[in-house]
Amino acid sequence: MAGCSLEEVTIPLGERIIVVQSVLSLDPDALAQYVLVEWSVTGTATIPDQDSLRGPPRPPLPISGADVIVTRDDGDSIRFTEIPDTLGVYRIGWGDMVGFLAPGREYRLRVTVPDGRVVRGRTRMPGTPVVSGLLPDGAPFNRDRDTLHVSWSGAQGSKGVFVQVRPRDVARWVRLVLWTDSTRFTIPGRLAFPLPSDSLPPDVWIAGTRETFTVAAMDTNFFDFFRTANDPFTGSGFANRLEGGLGVFGAMAPVSRTYDVVADIDHPWEGRYRLMTNMAGGSDDTLTLFVTRDAPSPVLIGALGVAADPLGFLAPRFEITGAVESGMRMTWALVVEPPGHPNRQRRGLLTAEAFNPAGITTGLLRDARQSPVGTFTLQRLP
Repeated sequence: MAGCSLEEVTIPLGERIIVVQSVLSLDPDALAQYVLVEWSVTGTATIPDQDSLRGPPRPPLPISGADVIVTRDDGDSIRFTEIPDTLGVYRIGWGDMVGFLAPGREYRLRVTVPDGRVVRGRTRMPGTPVVSGLLPDGAPFNRDRDTLHVSWSGAQGSKGVFVQVRPRDVARWVRLVLWTDSTRFTIPGRLAFPLPSDSLPPDVWIAGTRETFTVAAMDTNFFDFFRTANDPFTGSGFANRLEGGLGVFGAMAPVSRTYDVVADIDHPWEGRYRLMTNMAGGSDDTLTLFVTRDAPSPVLIGALGVAADPLGFLAPRFEITGAVESGMRMTWALVVEPPGHPNRQRRGLLTAEAFNPAGITTGLLRDARQSPVGTFTLQRLP
């Protein structure tokens, strides 16, 4: 506007600060515990493009060669080892820390970086909450009809709970994350996904997938890490409880249930199908297919299957998710869950053309490297 002038202000470069992030978890399905160590953003370093950060957590400005130790209140300690191909991420396998984590115990973190600076943190593992209102593990959850009315109590040392909904295939998007100090909350089946996208289903609960619902008691450090915002250059406004750096060293005790997410059959493509493959002696499986979004294009689908494994080894459960593109070409990802090993899925790819008038389509079955390994037939059942 005429007559108005804005004073120019030069913002000084930020100070380079050590950032440490780690949350110890009592999750029995966790294969490892992690500590991320990196430099803060100061405006002087080039941040890698986002594609280079995909996959496992990869700090954009990692600190490599740090000494990372967690010590329990009785003096017992464990040392984390840096992952060679993921610099700045330090790991210890579950087998190397059996019995180390326990409710009510205090843990101290010490991170020594190569230039001699030290970051320290302290946390106390909360008790596992008593959670009511959950369906049994493995139960069907109808997104069109069901609602979870959840309450929790008994989590000694916890300030609140962390709530998460994610597909059982951990490589896919987490669908919902929230944190609350309320002891009661409701998660409806038709809860909308908060980040709409043309490539993602519109709801948190995706019919035709297995999704894990988690309620985790959080220690004060982890709870405050979520509830406070911070300036990415200065760290101001952030409830920081580390000495010598910024970040979080917290703990959580989760209760999780995995559900078969289904829906009412109300789309022409939805229903039961027979999946037959010709590899490793062949397989003959039954699946139920759901349309998770029919507009805009592409149409997104999900399917749950049981019986033999279409990728060639014995497994009672598998999922198919993907899209039907324009021209009716179908590209679907196949995820197989071995019995007793929910975190060790095998993946494949199905590609086919449109169904014929008899409700049958055939196509190629590919492995995780997208190399052809056989053919398949998918047939609609009455």
